[in-house]
Amino acid sequence: MKLEVALKKLDHFTAQLDALHLKTEVIVGALGSVHQVLETQSARADEMINAIGAARHTLDSRLHQIDIKIRGPLDYDDTTRAVRTVDGYVLVPKTARELYILLADAPAEGLEPGTHRCLKALVDPGMTIADVGANVGMLTLSFARSVGAQGKVYAFEAEPEFQDLLEKSFALNGVPWVELQRRAAGRKAGTATFHVSPIAGHSSLYDLPADEAPASKQITVEVVTLDEALAEVPRVDLVKIDVEGAELEVLAGMQGLIARNPALAIVAEFGPSHLVRVGYTPQQWFDAFEGHGFRGFAIDEATGSCRWVRARDVENVVSVNIVFARPGTQIANRLERMGPHS
Repeated sequence: MKLEVALKKLDHFTAQLDALHLKTEVIVGALGSVHQVLETQSARADEMINAIGAARHTLDSRLHQIDIKIRGPLDYDDTTRAVRTVDGYVLVPKTARELYILLADAPAEGLEPGTHRCLKALVDPGMTIADVGANVGMLTLSFARSVGAQGKVYAFEAEPEFQDLLEKSFALNGVPWVELQRRAAGRKAGTATFHVSPIAGHSSLYDLPADEAPASKQITVEVVTLDEALAEVPRVDLVKIDVEGAELEVLAGMQGLIARNPALAIVAEFGPSHLVRVGYTPQQWFDAFEGHGFRGFAIDEATGSCRWVRARDVENVVSVNIVFARPGTQIANRLERMGPHS
């Protein structure tokens, strides 16, 4: 009888334990749900904080640009105006009215804001850059700020008026690590006829378009190959080429530079109208770069994003800047991540 009583009590305790176990499972399940809710809310809070941070960064950047544009251009001397940009002051001759108006009306990042943003993402402190066709130095100053004092920028400019302005601009902006090369870059060293356009920035080693030629003037300039000019430079990370149709001339003079710098990237302006004038097809132009193992990424000037392109993808554009990089290099990997939907 005592055993039966003990068994009944044991059954009773077992039933209570089973009920307690069920309650425990319910509580654990509820706690799991609460934990999931808290994790979701925490993730959303992190997303909101990141979004607020990004919005604040964008707002700060916009306000900085507005502050720059509000100040407006300044007279540098009787013949020159200083136009403020995010990277410093560029000096523009007062006679170059079209260029001055375009710069004064452009964003604080300059005439090519997408290219500016793209190159800011590609260039690191300490890099070495060659800027061929520096013009008034808009991108030269951007390169200078990006590479810093531990880096180096070589600015090539053939037009004497711009050479003098660049020298003054580099001093004004305090960037002694920029070295001015007062000569053109081309296929071979020597001298050549340089066609100075009445439109600032359109001058070229090639004949100018028919509507610019009558008001142009011709001068003789020194030409050097990049292989010769940069022969003693241990490493070159990026070459920018903006030479109004003579890009392949510059490319032909830097074969050694390309060979000894496997991670090199090249930024070149692609303009089909220039190619018609100098006798190249878009495919021939692309083949010259792709023959060295480069892939081309077109820069969207509105957003700074990049997309892989071939000749047929851009043959009908007016003009576009293209970054050429070899697959697997640091710059190529960054370009891949800078796609339209990144």
